[in-house]
This record gives sequence, structure tokens and C-alpha cells, in this order.
Amino acid sequence: MITIPPGPIYLLQNGPTLVIPPALVWVASAFFKDLRIRTPTWALVLTYLLSYPAFFLLSIQYRDFRNSKDARNHGAVLPPTVEDKSYWPGGLGLMMHTLSMFKDGYPGEELDF
Repeated sequence: MITIPPGPIYLLQNGPTLVIPPALVWVASAFFKDLRIRTPTWALVLTYLLSYPAFFLLSIQYRDFRNSKDARNHGAVLPPTVEDKSYWPGGLGLMMHTLSMFKDGYPGEELDF
């Protein structure tokens, strides 16, 4: 019996996450090209580079939305979470504040920013 190593299995499972963000940028650039809208090369490169973080943040927002909707549909209540008052998506403001506490303050201080 032939066993498949874990590397190809991992790539097959996570392939869409690796392929979808730049594929969406490519489709959008082809659409703009068909409309005869010129996109500067620097903007296209920047969009390709930011496609992964944007996809990551959007997937976090979608997961949170789906979880709250499923809980509401089942009559459940989600456990309390630490509220990110900086309104950064995906809890980035909370993470930046926590990292600054480790760097400049005492890590045990209360998270009230």
C-alpha cells in the first residue's frame, strides 16, 4: 500500500486558500483590461501583495458573522469576548495593543484602551 506524504495532502487541503486571492486579482485585472482601463504596474503588484492579508481579514469577518448567525438561529448565546475598541478588523487593534503592552508596559495590565 502506498502512503501519501503529508506535504501534498496539506497543499491539496489548503490549495484554495493559496490560489483564490491572487486568482481574484488576476480576474479583476483581466476585467479592467477588457474595459480598457489601464492599471499601473505598481498598483497591480501592490494588489497582489495585499490580496493574502485582505483575504485573511475577510475570512475572519465572515467566520465571526457566520458564528453569530448560527448561534442566533439556534437560540444560543456566544461567550463574551474582549471587545476591540479600535475597530480594526480581525482584532488587529487588540493584538497591536497587547504587543505594545509586552514591549513598553506590564503584560498583566488590564486591556482598557
